[in-house]
Amino acid sequence: MPIIPQDTPTVTKPDKVIEELRYHPVVIIKGHGTVAIGNSFQEAFLLTDLLEEAVRCQFFKEAFLPIERRKLQSSKNGQRPAAAGKRYELFSRDQHEGFN
Repeated sequence: MPIIPQDTPTVTKPDKVIEELRYHPVVIIKGHGTVAIGNSFQEAFLLTDLLEEAVRCQFFKEAFLPIERRKLQSSKNGQRPAAAGKRYELFSRDQHEGFN
């Protein structure tokens, strides 16, 4: 799933979005959200809905992994370990600053 960097919540670089949509039916625009294309509005909505459900499943899967196992998986993938025990109010300024 391509993630396209953006400087603002408004799409300022549509060329990158259009290019990725040629190869992928759904793209994520960092700080903005998702964009999907399909043969109909319903198909594009379904793709977005499926992505949301996949992310939700991954979130809960990782939430229930033991902390040591999470650290091991993160280091194997070259990702930084998830912040254990850190909680944010949904869509708060602290949450967004914590992920930058």
